[in-house]
Amino acid sequence: MSDCYNDESTQCAQCVGCMTSIVGHLDPDDRLSLLIRRDFSGASPFSDIFRKYPRTAPMIITAVDALLDNPAAKLAFFRSPCCSSGGTIIHSAMEEMLRTTGGECLDTWSNYSVGCIMKSIKDPKAKTGLLSCRDNNGRTPLHQIRNCYFFKHIFQGIDENDRYKLLTMQDRDGRTPLHNLTCTHMLNEFVSQSIFLKVASIKDFFGLPVLHSLATRSFEPFMRLLVRIKQVLSADLLCMKDGRGQSIIHEQILSVPHSQTQTYASELITGGTVSSDMNYPP
Repeated sequence: MSDCYNDESTQCAQCVGCMTSIVGHLDPDDRLSLLIRRDFSGASPFSDIFRKYPRTAPMIITAVDALLDNPAAKLAFFRSPCCSSGGTIIHSAMEEMLRTTGGECLDTWSNYSVGCIMKSIKDPKAKTGLLSCRDNNGRTPLHQIRNCYFFKHIFQGIDENDRYKLLTMQDRDGRTPLHNLTCTHMLNEFVSQSIFLKVASIKDFFGLPVLHSLATRSFEPFMRLLVRIKQVLSADLLCMKDGRGQSIIHEQILSVPHSQTQTYASELITGGTVSSDMNYPP
């Protein structure tokens, strides 16, 4: 398949047409078997597409979507491992999108393979199952996300209970998807207050809670969020210790050099208000 891509910008359509013509005459089960077949390194025909030719991947996914018109077969394809790490098609698609965008917000979700995949899966429960797939390190596709903006698109149609399930899945190091966020701007739009309060205390296997990880990686936006919802923060949560015995108060707030450090510490502990655009609904 890689030979078809000597000129990415001009030959993608020819490759898609060729693939559709060759595979299209087969029985549905045989189509699926061919599309998910792996070589001795564990790679499927689609591994190279996401890695070498990311701009063509949405077209390929659209063609596969047409070839596998049976919802069960389509889900089996997207859930199938496609690389030596044991990651699925959606793992590779997520990696391609984040690498291409640099992890920043995007305006055209449908231009990326992840968007095409999620759009083609109509059943919310099937989407949840797809996003629950783990690679050999126990990571789901959501573990790759660094900017919470992407949850806006991925969680469309997925209910509160399934969002909670997805956000509490831990990899081999005990880390949840929220452990890995480096940008928490607009977190409240994609993660409800009730879910956040449940997930905040989950620790990885090194003793690092979600709460501490977010405060370290995205200090100012996250602290403004905590100040905004301080009325529902329990003393146990604020005094919770990480693997070094440190709480968020004396580690993340008081030790991080920042012009607003003392302001946030004071507001969070004693009261008052800090202006913020990160407001959870009451």
